[in-house]
Amino acid sequence: MKNSFSSQNSYPTLSIICFLLGLLCWIPNLFFYNANNPSLFIFLTPVLGALGIYFAIKCRSKSLKNTLIVLNGLIACSIGLVFFIGTLIWGP
Repeated sequence: MKNSFSSQNSYPTLSIICFLLGLLCWIPNLFFYNANNPSLFIFLTPVLGALGIYFAIKCRSKSLKNTLIVLNGLIACSIGLVFFIGTLIWGP
């Protein structure tokens, strides 16, 4: 029997899941920010972005691969953007 997790078809799905989880990590800091109890989920975004890029590299389809690499790359670099926007909205 073929192992479905290691098949090539699961890599795009895993990459998309990493992208969506990276987006979900933004929500606590952008919308539910509490200065006394800050959410540390935002520190997962570089890890999830890097994992998403790894899974995207393993994709067969070139256009899908490039799209997922760009999206997960944005997620990996977004921690600076989220901190910048949060500082503009709520101050230092």
